[in-house]
Amino acid sequence: MENDYGKGIVLVLISALFWAVMGPIAKFIVADNVSLMTAMIFRGLFVFVVFLLWYLIKSPKELLNYTKDEIIFYSLSAVLSVAFAGGGYFMSLEYMSVAEAMILHYTFPMVTIFCSSFVTHEKVSYREITAGILILIGVYVGVGKGRNISELPIVGILYGIIAVIGIAGQALLGRKYTLKGEIYNPMKTLLVSHLIGAILLIIYKTIFLGWDDLNNVTPEILSWMTIQSTSGSVIAYSTYFLAFRYIPAAIVSLLCSGEMIFAMLFTIILLGVYPTHNQILGASTILLAIAIVTVRPELLRLLKKRIVSIHKSSV
Repeated sequence: MENDYGKGIVLVLISALFWAVMGPIAKFIVADNVSLMTAMIFRGLFVFVVFLLWYLIKSPKELLNYTKDEIIFYSLSAVLSVAFAGGGYFMSLEYMSVAEAMILHYTFPMVTIFCSSFVTHEKVSYREITAGILILIGVYVGVGKGRNISELPIVGILYGIIAVIGIAGQALLGRKYTLKGEIYNPMKTLLVSHLIGAILLIIYKTIFLGWDDLNNVTPEILSWMTIQSTSGSVIAYSTYFLAFRYIPAAIVSLLCSGEMIFAMLFTIILLGVYPTHNQILGASTILLAIAIVTVRPELLRLLKKRIVSIHKSSV
C-alpha cells in the first residue's frame, strides 16, 4: 500500500513537471498574436489524433466499445478538464499576467479539499488543509506583486474561476469513479474527452472570438503548440489520471502545485533568469506544503522509532 501511495505521488509530480512547460510556451504564442484558445483547440485535436492512431494500430475494436457510464465520464471530463480547466486558464492569461492568473488558479487545491467530503466522501485531514493554505501563501509571496484584486479585469477573473471549477471538478470526478471501482483507461479518456472538448471550444470560439488569428499561425507557432500539446496533455494528463488509482483527489490537487517549482527551474535553465528572494521564499513555502501532505504519519512514527533505537544503541 505504501508503494501505491508513493507511486501516486510520483505520477502527480510528473504531471506537474510537464505542465510547467506550458506557461513559457504560451508567452511565445501570444507574442505572435495567436489566441490561446486556438492553441487549446489545436491541443485537443492533436491529442485526439495521437491516441486515435494508437488505437487503430494496437486495438481498433476497443474504439467501438463504450458503456453508458464511460460516455458520461468522458463527456464530463471533456467539459471539466479540456473546456473549463484548459480553455478557462488560457483565456485568463489573455486578460491577466501569468502571476495574477497563477494566484487565482492555485485556489483549486482548497476548492478540492473542501468539496472532497461531499463528492468522494473521503475525510480531509488537518495536514491537507494546512498544506492548502501554505500553497496559497507560497503562490502569493512568490508571484503576488502586482495589481490589487479590485484592479483586475472581471472577464479575466471569471475565466480564472471557470478554470478552477474545471480542474477541481476533474480531480473529484476522477477520484469518485475510481472509488466506485470504475477505472477507465487514461488513453481512452484522453482520446474521447479531448475530441468532445475541442468541439465545444470550436463552437465557443466561432461564436465569441472569431478566427482572424489563424493568419498569424506560422510553422514555428505550430511547433510550439505541438510541444505544448505533447507535454501538457499526452504526458501530463496520462500520469494525472493514473494517479487517482492510488491517492485521494485532495492530495493530487495539492501536489499539482509542484508545477510552480518546476516552472521556476525551467525559467533558470531555458531563459537564464534567476528567481527573486520573494520567489525563493514562495517556492520554499510550497515545498513545505508538499512535504506536509506527502510524508505520512506512519512514516514519521517509524522514523522516530528508528532514531530512538539508534540513540539507545549508541548509549
